Amino acid sequence: MVASAATAPVVVPASAAGPPAAIAWRSGRTVSVGAADGGARRPVARLASDRSTQLSLSADGRRLALAAGDRVWVVDLVSGTPARDLRLAVRFATALQWSPDGQRIAVVDERAVRVCEVGPSPTCARWARGPATEMGASWSPDGRRLAYVRKSATRAERRRGWGALVVGDGAAAQVVERFGEGDRSLTMPMPPIFGRAGLTWTSVDLRMRFGEMDGLARVRTRRLEAGGVRTLSTARPRSSYSVVVGEQADGSLLLLRQRLHATTTGYRIDRLDPTGAATSLGIAIGTFGGQEDVRVLGALTDGRVAISVRRSSRSRTTRLHLATPGRGLGGRVAGGDEVAVAAALPGNAGGL
Repeated sequence: MVASAATAPVVVPASAAGPPAAIAWRSGRTVSVGAADGGARRPVARLASDRSTQLSLSADGRRLALAAGDRVWVVDLVSGTPARDLRLAVRFATALQWSPDGQRIAVVDERAVRVCEVGPSPTCARWARGPATEMGASWSPDGRRLAYVRKSATRAERRRGWGALVVGDGAAAQVVERFGEGDRSLTMPMPPIFGRAGLTWTSVDLRMRFGEMDGLARVRTRRLEAGGVRTLSTARPRSSYSVVVGEQADGSLLLLRQRLHATTTGYRIDRLDPTGAATSLGIAIGTFGGQEDVRVLGALTDGRVAISVRRSSRSRTTRLHLATPGRGLGGRVAGGDEVAVAAALPGNAGGL
C-alpha cells in the first residue's frame, strides 16, 4: 500500500528523490534528510499530524522508516517513490531498528517486537511478546537475531518483579540474564548492544530502603561470547557510572559516563577496550539539570559518534551532534522534534 494523496498520513514530495542520507530529522510535520555535515538538505515526507514519531535510517542511508500515528511507513530516499505502509498496526512504537543489510526492520511497541520484510509487498511477523519498550532492540551483525529486554513472562520472573534479557530469531529465544528485585536491591538492565564480539549490556544494581531507591550499589558490563558470559567491568560507584551504548570500528565499546552532582548530571563518552580498561574519548557532552535526554545513536565508519541531546523535558528540540574523538561534542548538525542517523555501527537508542 502506498500513500500518495494529499490526505494520506505520509506524503512524499516530488523533490524527495536524491542521494542516500546521513541524517534525518522532523520539525513539526516535515521530515527532512541531509549529508553528514548538515548540507544537501531536502524534505522527504509531509505528515498529516505533528504528533510524536520515531525515525530510523538504514545503515546505507537509502531508506527511512517512520512510525506515524498507529502505522509504520518506509520512504525510499533514492527513488522518491510514494511511502510504503508496512500494514502493521502499532501502539506507541518506541524503537525502529533496521537490520544491517537494510532489508528488514524491527518494530518495538507496547505489545510486541515484530520484524518486517521491507519489499514491494511487505510482510511482518511477531518475534516476541511483552518487551520492555524503553530498552529498544539490537540486531546481531549477521542480521539473524535480535536482543531485547522483556517484561516478566515466567512465574520466576514475576516473583522477582522485572524480566529478562533475551536473544531470539523469531523461532526460538534464549534467556541471557534475568533481572529483578531482592530484599534490599533492584537490578535494572540498560539497552543491550549487539557487536561483532558478541552481545554486550550493562546492568545497574540499586540499593533499596523501605521500597525507595537508596543509591547505586554496583554497575556491571557483561558480554555473551561463544564460551559463555564474560564480565568486562565491575564498579561500585559513588558519584558516577558508565553504560555501554555502542561499538567503534576497532571493536572497542562506547560508554556513556554520567557523573551525578547534587542537582545536575554531567555526561561524557568513554572507550572500553577488550581488556576492560576505560579511557576518555575526549567528548564531553555537558552538564544538565536532571530533565535531559542524552542518547548515543551509533558510530560512523570515520570514527565520529552520533549523539542526540534534548536539554530538558520542556524542550521540543533534540539536537544532533556528530562528535569527533578528542575534539569535543562539536556543533549541531541538525535539530528537530526527532532525529536519526545512518550509522554503520548503530547504537541502541532505546533510552537510559
